[in-house]
Amino acid sequence: LSRLPEEFGNMTNLGKLNLCGSSIKFLPNSIGQLGNLKELNLCSTEKLSRLPEEFGNMTNLGKLNLCGSSIKFLPNSIGQLGNLKELNLCSTEKLSRLPEE
Repeated sequence: LSRLPEEFGNMTNLGKLNLCGSSIKFLPNSIGQLGNLKELNLCSTEKLSRLPEEFGNMTNLGKLNLCGSSIKFLPNSIGQLGNLKELNLCSTEKLSRLPEE
């Protein structure tokens, strides 16, 4: 699995998504439509290098695990995640910058 289809954003009642260890390279922009998503596990997604700017639309997200991912930067919109209580960035060696706000 290297990419989720754009239609993935139609699963608006999805509460948990675990893609740990997958070969995913891209998340669709429509992921921002997952307004009820509370937990997202992207650990060990070594081919995932970026998150879409629409990521900040997931306002109910409380737990985000990026441990071991290849994320290079976090989108500025991550600051809109007012319910985010847990953010795991361990072993994200390619992470070069954090949003200013």
